[in-house]
Amino acid sequence: MAKLTCQAPFGYAVVEEWLEGSPTDRVKVAGSTKKGGQRPSFKEDKLTALFDLPVFTGCKSSAQYGMDGEVILDDHRFWAPLLMLFTGIRPSEIGQLAVTDVKLSRIPFISILTEFDPNDPDDKPFYMTYKTPNARREVPIHPMLLELGFGAYALRMAASGSARLFPDWKASKDARKLYSGARWIRRFNEVFIPACTKRKPKPTFYSFRHTFKVAMATRGIDRAIQNQVLGNANVGMDAYYFDAVSLDELHEQISRVSYIYLDLSHFVERAKSY
Repeated sequence: MAKLTCQAPFGYAVVEEWLEGSPTDRVKVAGSTKKGGQRPSFKEDKLTALFDLPVFTGCKSSAQYGMDGEVILDDHRFWAPLLMLFTGIRPSEIGQLAVTDVKLSRIPFISILTEFDPNDPDDKPFYMTYKTPNARREVPIHPMLLELGFGAYALRMAASGSARLFPDWKASKDARKLYSGARWIRRFNEVFIPACTKRKPKPTFYSFRHTFKVAMATRGIDRAIQNQVLGNANVGMDAYYFDAVSLDELHEQISRVSYIYLDLSHFVERAKSY
């Protein structure tokens, strides 16, 4: 008989941000094992169907974003999936981003935890704990994100006086996260993903991150560079011999990532109207 672990379902729910924290974090079960399940990536035809939903193309109202309409959303509901798809950053990292974390310099990038002091009270709203030093990193902004208007969005948020990039995500009760989009992510998983794919196992919001990793691997990007971009720890000999590459090199590498069957041209045209 296979051994079961009570931590697995709750741990999965926390990773997917359905729960703020697991009630079994400190529960130990004799004979249990710690082994995560496989999380599928999105197939590109399903991505096309997903980004054709009203929440992206135009909805009835901000509250009725599952129905067709003329209202164009310009907040985390539009940008968070695209950020994950073209940078691989985690939902918890997206939630804590400050407007000043978006650097529209010669090599545009997103600063994740690199500029805040954990001992400075003024920085506390933008600083969360992290598992490994790799989580502190600079992630180049993919050229497609700029074409879609992400840089312009960051400038609009700065002009509005908002300190946070996505202020609608509420403070989290989980010490491992500053802000949580759990309610939105749950709706995304339960409503929007089933509307575009019946694949089993079903992709989830977190699958955007896995899809980006698959895209990097498909373009021949070295695993150690993938880890640097994603904020993962290197393993094996990479942990001893790999030295972080420059931001310029990272930008050149991830600019090679593309989804050849995903047409976002209608979003590019819309961005020009802002």
